Amino acid sequence: MTTSTATISSSSPVSSLPCAETARIKLLKTQLTAEQEQAAVFNWAHTRVLATNDQVRRPRTVAELQALVRTHAHVRPVGSRLTYESLTCVAEPDTSVLVDLSAMPLGLVRMDPVTHEATFWAGTTVEGVADTLRQHGRALDCSPGVIGVQTLAGAIGTGTHGQGLGQAFVGDSVVQIDLVRAVDGARVRIGRDSPLLDAARLHLGVLGVVVQITLRTQPLRILTCTKATIAVDDFVSSFVDVNRREEYVKAWWFPNTDLVHVWAASPASARDIATWRAAGGNQVVDVEAASEDRLASTIRDLEAKMARDTCDDQHGGRQFETVARFKRAVSVTGTMQQVYMKGIPVPQINCEIAVPLSRFHEAVAALQTWLRHTTHQLHYPFIFRCTGASSAWLAPHPGQELCYIGFLVYLSKDGTATPGSFDMMHELQAVLAPLGGAPHWGKHMALDGMYAWHELFPQIPAFAALMDEWDPVGKWQNAFTRGLFDAVPRALVDAARPQVRAWASKAKVLDAVAPSDVEGKKQKKQVVPPQLQAHL
Repeated sequence: MTTSTATISSSSPVSSLPCAETARIKLLKTQLTAEQEQAAVFNWAHTRVLATNDQVRRPRTVAELQALVRTHAHVRPVGSRLTYESLTCVAEPDTSVLVDLSAMPLGLVRMDPVTHEATFWAGTTVEGVADTLRQHGRALDCSPGVIGVQTLAGAIGTGTHGQGLGQAFVGDSVVQIDLVRAVDGARVRIGRDSPLLDAARLHLGVLGVVVQITLRTQPLRILTCTKATIAVDDFVSSFVDVNRREEYVKAWWFPNTDLVHVWAASPASARDIATWRAAGGNQVVDVEAASEDRLASTIRDLEAKMARDTCDDQHGGRQFETVARFKRAVSVTGTMQQVYMKGIPVPQINCEIAVPLSRFHEAVAALQTWLRHTTHQLHYPFIFRCTGASSAWLAPHPGQELCYIGFLVYLSKDGTATPGSFDMMHELQAVLAPLGGAPHWGKHMALDGMYAWHELFPQIPAFAALMDEWDPVGKWQNAFTRGLFDAVPRALVDAARPQVRAWASKAKVLDAVAPSDVEGKKQKKQVVPPQLQAHL
């Protein structure tokens, strides 16, 4: 593949709008006072109020969790609060609780000595899972996401994925899930012999509160990741083939250039492994001399735009680290975790759209057309990651390999965005939607009817039927989930009910509980400041 040195033109228009308050997009509906902000629980990007501190519950045991479920009308589970949309917001300001599992046991429950399947508490971080498995000479049987602080339950609940056609979501490595369901507070086990496991692999937090998860693992492997900057034409012609040849491939296409930076990782050679072990094995090691920095000027121009868009002329924010790492394109050797779990959780509006891999070329062409005609400019490259087909009911395009295309806007320190950010996000989704584009459940998405959910996710009617079966009163529901599932044709949901009901009736109940006095036999009414109610 040939390389390219083209960069953003110095004459490219860059927004000159000032960082004055009137020129920024405020992502909260109203400004909060210091007192109101102190009382609020926000998502990680600080753009959405999930609940108030008084509504948060931190059960210490499964029994306490079951009591919470039984004694409250509305319950929403929350993990690391990484989800952008209001999926984890409480439903009603005065009757809802937000359940945080961080006070429950964390870490490894057991590892089967024969199958090496590992059971973890649901609140364990993905990074914690990877660290623990490494101590046992094992690794996740998939490519995880880039953010290690994400909880395991959250990762499977929102469809977190990495890259590689030989695997799909993190949830596709799950062989068993224990959850507490709404209808009776019972702990239910869904194993590999149940058709419902594919529903629970990507659960959106509406089937129950997950407490334990059992995963397939694989022997710890050492990878060598080769990095290269290539021309976009070479990227388009070779990307699918590279994904079939290499195990884990990720690419960044820099907007308004013909440059694409590609990482391709496969099992390391004996020599590279020896080099890694000799260095202690605790981090990636370089396995080749530093090459010419073809992206240097491109990164400088992108950093200038990022500085203007995030009101950070001093480059003090961590968003600059996310592009500075591309300045040094040196191939490295390390574990999957060391190579790819390198995400920097900077507040952002993040969107990721999956298109069938068979339409990859059309997708790139459509984005090129958009770039030629739009007045918007991205300050971060498009991200490309491909996966194999998932068996999860809420996976898009069942049975098909997918190409995920990501794009984002970083926020300024005060939580505001540059004008036009949401218009740009909407335009990009509209470009990809006609190609079968389906949004990532944990990221920003258009909620204005752009997506026909039952067409993109053919099993969503069965999922909705199971949700109704186990939660007939809507205990897990909030405005976001009600809007989502109300858009699914009722006739399709009703058609799925008989089979789903039969499967649900065979679910293995581990323990049902009687009402508990953990929170008192009567539900406590929550007092929420009126100024915060608009955000919930």
